[in-house]
Amino acid sequence: VSRDRSFTFIIDKDDKLQSEMVSDAGRALARQIREVVVPEFDTYVFKTLYDSAVAADNCNFGELDKTNAYAAFLDGMERLGDNNVPCKGRVAFCSYRFANLLKQDPAFVKYGDASQDMLSRGVIGEVDGCRIVKVPSNHLPAGTAFIITHAVAAAAPQQLEEYKILGPAKEDGSPRDILVEAKPRITVKKQQFNKQKKPVMSDEERVAARDSVIFGRLTPDRKRLLVAALKGDGHTVAMTGDGVNDIPALKTADTSIAIAGGAEATEHASQLVLLNGDFNSLPQVVAEGRRVIGNITRTASLFLVKTLYSTALAILLLFLPLRYPFQPIQLTLISALSVGCPSFFLTFEPSAERAKGNFLKRVLLRAAPGAIAVTATSIAAMVTNALGAPYERASTMAALSAGAIGLINLILTCRPFTKLRAAVCALMCLSFAGAVAIMPRLFFLNVAALGGDGWLTLALITISGAALLIMGTYFAKKKLDKLL
Repeated sequence: VSRDRSFTFIIDKDDKLQSEMVSDAGRALARQIREVVVPEFDTYVFKTLYDSAVAADNCNFGELDKTNAYAAFLDGMERLGDNNVPCKGRVAFCSYRFANLLKQDPAFVKYGDASQDMLSRGVIGEVDGCRIVKVPSNHLPAGTAFIITHAVAAAAPQQLEEYKILGPAKEDGSPRDILVEAKPRITVKKQQFNKQKKPVMSDEERVAARDSVIFGRLTPDRKRLLVAALKGDGHTVAMTGDGVNDIPALKTADTSIAIAGGAEATEHASQLVLLNGDFNSLPQVVAEGRRVIGNITRTASLFLVKTLYSTALAILLLFLPLRYPFQPIQLTLISALSVGCPSFFLTFEPSAERAKGNFLKRVLLRAAPGAIAVTATSIAAMVTNALGAPYERASTMAALSAGAIGLINLILTCRPFTKLRAAVCALMCLSFAGAVAIMPRLFFLNVAALGGDGWLTLALITISGAALLIMGTYFAKKKLDKLL
């Protein structure tokens, strides 16, 4: 049997976010199929079967009651047997009234222990090897009590060929945005294999994998190939499953998610297990992952600044006739206020930023400008020592400029500002100024020895380092945009 059917319905969800609207639209679409399409499809199939039975004179037009219901059923089974229809796989679609007549028929009551068990439970599941399916009477042709058929006689799979989920109506009257669109299905006639006799995807299947959103009747190998095709197009793929046949695709995916209560082997092969079996938990999982990755990326770039400039200074001063600019206590002050304390507070901040690109490249590109600026200002400060300035004065300028550059780098890293980020940056700047003003001796900062020319030199060094940092951050951002 074949028949085309189309329908349109509107969901008024103007106040919903797109992701939520797609979810609601999916549920509404499922309800539409369950409550409208399936009943209409069943009615059409039963009418087609009825017309075929009438045309082949395989029907009984007698009046049914509780004395002859079972006999009519056995007559139908006999007719199928005479026409070489296999016993296994037979299905009887009957009205609720006929099912009640069958249970009241004395001949069926005497049928045996199986019928007694069915009557005690109030359910008729199978009679003479034929599965009984009760359907509303309005799904069957008028006056029809039951239809006995075989599974192969009504091989008409329901196939949702194409659908679109549209966004909210626009004020200017322009067409709605298409949130989700299912393309016509791709039918694959024969599996293709490579030289190693492993299944591979055809070009047609690759196009379907890229453009479609619904896939059905997939074998384990096809699921694995579908995941591999999506990864080949540059997507980060998550796979969910609960059966053993999902394991190849789960292992191929970037992230594997098992459903609790499924096969134990599937849970062991997956990275995550949904203990409540609810897919609505996945957005929270993704949000938590983004928060962790985003905050680690931000704090890691701060930590790497210190690592990089310490390494660079150690290497450069092996070859330059300059002394090391910092005392350990000075590095403690700089690290605590530009790296340690801010990282602690920023780690707990929510972040919805999507993780992109290579983690190490992103972190190094973000940290490099700050490390270069601190290295340059420290070398410049120590050059004044080589030119005759006292070491304490040069070391103080190096520490103050490094602290200032570290705080500027913290401010650039915290953009765009939130209340928490702005508060952290302000607190760190005030703490650094307070430490320099109140406890200079504790940190070996000889501020009094700077003098007028010393402060001027410090200002020039710090401004030059800040300019170098800002320019480096700008070019690093452009490079990151290209990478992503």
